Amino acid sequence: MAKIDNVQNVSISTSRGITSVGNIENVVTDNSQFTEERRPSSRIDSHDRVATDKAEERERQGSNDSMPRSKESRVSVDLNDAPLYNHQYTGGEPGRSVDLQILVSEEQQNGQTVLSYELRAADPSLGLNFASYGPVFLRCDPFRYFTDLICKIEGLASPDATKRVVAEKQLDAIGAQLGDQLLPTELTRVLWSLRERVKTIQILSDEPWIPWELLRLRSPEDGILAPFLGESFAITRWLRGVPECFSLPMNRVALVAPEVPELRNAVGECEFIMSLGSERRTVSRIEARYIRVVEALASGGYDGWHFIGHGISKGNNPSQWALQLEAFEELSQRDLHGEARRLGGARPLVFLNGCRTGRGAQSLTGIGGWAQEFLVAGAGAFVGSHWAVPDSEARAFAEAFYRFFISGMPGGEAARRARCEIRESFPGSPTWLAYTVFAHPLASCS
Repeated sequence: MAKIDNVQNVSISTSRGITSVGNIENVVTDNSQFTEERRPSSRIDSHDRVATDKAEERERQGSNDSMPRSKESRVSVDLNDAPLYNHQYTGGEPGRSVDLQILVSEEQQNGQTVLSYELRAADPSLGLNFASYGPVFLRCDPFRYFTDLICKIEGLASPDATKRVVAEKQLDAIGAQLGDQLLPTELTRVLWSLRERVKTIQILSDEPWIPWELLRLRSPEDGILAPFLGESFAITRWLRGVPECFSLPMNRVALVAPEVPELRNAVGECEFIMSLGSERRTVSRIEARYIRVVEALASGGYDGWHFIGHGISKGNNPSQWALQLEAFEELSQRDLHGEARRLGGARPLVFLNGCRTGRGAQSLTGIGGWAQEFLVAGAGAFVGSHWAVPDSEARAFAEAFYRFFISGMPGGEAARRARCEIRESFPGSPTWLAYTVFAHPLASCS
């Protein structure tokens, strides 16, 4: 996808997304110079052939497998090859305390958006509880800025090996620029000093736009850059005032997968999700029709939801963003205010594996977006993507995430491991940083 500059009313079709963009102006300028410590670029060359073989194998499997037709099946899956979680965390109640919480507040001052930060740490010896930093003034419309930035990132994907190397370096620079501009200097200094002491980070934010996984820290002394937050930490987000959920058993999982011919890997992803069934776990295929999906949501009986297909973005009003169903039907965020609001009875983990399903924006009275709507309705966790994701890579991330998560690994670390696995399998693609997780980072399936 090409970058959007001064576009008027354009409709864009992506791998797992259908985006309608109207009256967007380019507000991003890339005129900063960065001094960085780069990871060895040979990693791309050494893994390029292997990654291509893996991608082709996924394509062959996706195109040859048949779509399961039954509404419900129980199939066992062997997850013994998934590594067990073995991180040791600092302080607090085992399995419950986050190493570091970053509270991000947004307010308007004289027509400008202002961000301020507050830290809370599990280890009281760090002396960070209620330490505040900022303010940071945003000089342009954040929604338009990040819309343009997301289009830029989506345009980095390329099958050409040389362009993939360029794309990786450009993604590095984007992460560095976001860290430089959004994090106050003193906060950067503190976070840099905690790199070896913190494993889990939770962002509690009033703003809906920033892809925190994409930020990079810069050493205040010598300018050396750390890896992306999404690869360095088990990082998740959450909403203030919404009760957290520590147990996500996924004993009764609902799968919604419209038949979309161009998404060849959706077939294999469906079969993988169905294969998660076992003696204690039921996976049910819900017909991808509006009435059936709303009724299943309203039942409140599912503690896991997985959607495969196209996410639809319509302008900057999140209430109009939707998931494409069959027979030209759609499920919009507005529908979660009807009877489907009862979906939270079992505190489900909701994974919307389509394009831009993890984005947020300001709605009529506050933050809007799929994550916000599902969490307020009672979901215990949410997984979605910041930007458009290619079909094969979307499938690969979902399979890696569930493989780690169902083995007993907490959700934050399962997402981090899945990101790293996708990065190795698809070098140069930005998909590995596309996914965001709203959950307690130590919430688990056990």
